[in-house]
Parts: sequence; structure tokens; C-alpha cells
Amino acid sequence: MMKSVKAMKKVQLFVLVLGVFMAIGNLSANVNYSEFSSPINPDGGSKYGADSATTVKNLSLYREYYKQWKLSKYKDDAVAQSIVEPWTYVFYNAPRVSKNMYSHGIRIVQWEIKHAKEKGDTALANALVDTLVGIYSQQMRTFPNDPKRPDGMLIGKQAQLVAKYRKNDVKTYYHLFDTSVTMMGYKSEASILKQYFWSTEMYVSKKYAPRDLVFDNYIKVMDIVEYNLEHIDTTAGSASQIKKAKRNYNNFKAVEAYLEKRIENYATCEKLVNYYTPKQEAEPENLDLAKKIVKFFEMRKCTDSDIYYKALEKVHAEAPTAESALSMGNMA
Repeated sequence: MMKSVKAMKKVQLFVLVLGVFMAIGNLSANVNYSEFSSPINPDGGSKYGADSATTVKNLSLYREYYKQWKLSKYKDDAVAQSIVEPWTYVFYNAPRVSKNMYSHGIRIVQWEIKHAKEKGDTALANALVDTLVGIYSQQMRTFPNDPKRPDGMLIGKQAQLVAKYRKNDVKTYYHLFDTSVTMMGYKSEASILKQYFWSTEMYVSKKYAPRDLVFDNYIKVMDIVEYNLEHIDTTAGSASQIKKAKRNYNNFKAVEAYLEKRIENYATCEKLVNYYTPKQEAEPENLDLAKKIVKFFEMRKCTDSDIYYKALEKVHAEAPTAESALSMGNMA
């Protein structure tokens, strides 16, 4: 029993130190968690690290314990505690040995955070959050540009973790979400897009950016949502593929509904006219502003206004398209 307690304390201390190392430089609100410095460096030789025998032993132990934990539906705390030490050894000493080790680590460390909080150990819990985010950083360093787990996706998952455990760290998780969506584009996950817009509202509410950002990111996210709704095929493939496609489609529909509900707080037609009229009057020759007004007003179906028509005239005069010509005809 005494050995078990000592081992537990040793592991907790190690994770605490690891978290602190990973957190160096991350206390700034402008932190980019995707560029964490880390004490872990992929071994230049064997993927099993310098001591392959010890790595194989710990890899086998952690995998076996993890299987047992999964069978318990992740409820057996004793088994979970048994995973921590061998997993930590493998993660630290042989980061290239397994890709699944990273997703397993996320679940393990979240379990650690939960129990640290239950014990009132705030210092350990905070360090473990740094470790949690650092797992994805290490995954990106070890397996850069993995087609199944691209960096943009992992940065989005980092953003979700920071938002979950450090809700007040708005600058950090907003910039992470923004980076993720910019990198992933049309391949962004529905859940990331929803939280990205939520984080935009939080960011603006803290006065870190003007209200324009809400409108800009609404357009940005809605473009991605509409693209996916148009291109997800819910009829082709195997039964499991169709089921997955339908679930994905429904997820994007849910984001679409969420966006429409949230934007009402900012963008009724009257609010849009009041907000953009002085901007248009101040910069009547600004083509980018005119394009933004046209796109946003059309998205919100606010086309019965002078400001929209003036912006449309500007866009059609300098960058005419079939769509702008049709819109001009409809306004005539």
C-alpha cells in the first residue's frame, strides 16, 4: 500500500513538472498552444526510444490497462490510476511509438484533472491542463501534417480544451479556434465551427475586437456550413457511410440554426443599416466594405435598403458578375 501511494505521488509530481515545462511561455493571453516548447523530443533512432526494452514493457502495460478501463466504460478508477505511470513513460521516452497513445493520453489526463479537482488540488489540476494541451502540441511535432489528424484539427481540439478548462482565457481559445478554422477551411468540424462563433462573441464582449468581427466570422462560418450542406452526400456508400454522412449533415444543420439564432442579437436589418451606414458614408470608395455589405445583407435578406443598393452599385461597377447583374436588375 505504501509503495502504491509513493508511486502515485511520484507520477503526480512528474506530470506536474511536465505540465510546468509545457506551460513555459503560455501564461500570456496571446499564447499559440500549437507552438508549445516541450521537454520531449522525438528520438532520432528507434521509435522505441533509447531503452527499447523498458518502452515495450510499459507500452504493453499501459495498453492492457487501457483495454480493461475501456471495458469498464472508463469507470474503474483503480485501473485508470494503473495506466498513468506506464503511459507517462512511453509518452515521454518514445513519442513516436504510437499515434493512439495521444488520444488515449487525452482521456487519461482528463481523468487525472477530474480527480485532482475532487481532491481540491488546484495546482495539480492547472498543471495537468497544460499537459493536456501539450499532448496535442507534441502530437503535431511528432507527426506533422498527418492526413488523418491534420494540425488544424488538433489546434481546434486544443481550443476546445482551453475553452472547457479555462473559460476566462478568451484570447487564447479564440485565437486557437480562429487558427484552426483558417487552416481547415471547408474541412472544419461542425463542433469546432459552433464553438468558434461562440468564442467570437466572447472575444467581442471583452472588447478585444470591434463588433465587425461577429459579422465577419458569421460570414466565414456560414460559408463553410453552406458548403458542407451542399456537398455532403447522404445517399451514396455503405449503410455505415450513409449513417455517418447523415449524422454529419445534421450536425451542420444544427450549427446553421445556432448561427441564425445568435446573429439575431447583432444583425436585424435595422441594426445592420444603423451599423453600416456611417461606415459606408465614411468610406464610399472602399470596395472591400461594399462587398462585405452586399454579402452580409443578402445573407440576412436585408436587401430593401439604400445602403445595400449603393454597395451593390459599387461592387457591380468595379467587379461585375452575373450574380451582381441579376441583383441590380431585381433592384431596378
